[in-house]
Amino acid sequence: MNAIYERGTLTPTIPRTTLDIDRAAIAGFRAPYRFVAYDISLGGRTMTSDLDGDGQPERVEALHRTAFDWLGRSPMS
Repeated sequence: MNAIYERGTLTPTIPRTTLDIDRAAIAGFRAPYRFVAYDISLGGRTMTSDLDGDGQPERVEALHRTAFDWLGRSPMS
């Protein structure tokens, strides 16, 4: 399965809860999926840094083309 990461967000499930986030740690991850990568790193695992994201328009366009070709359709303009 392919995914295009557009933005990373963290939202507390309990309203008005403050999240204690290491800002220096998240700065090292790509913006489109920085919080997913951060969460994964807290468990001692790593996440590849070459995932498709909105900061790579050529790769995203190629992925869209491949998906629409597979469907036998053309992308909506």
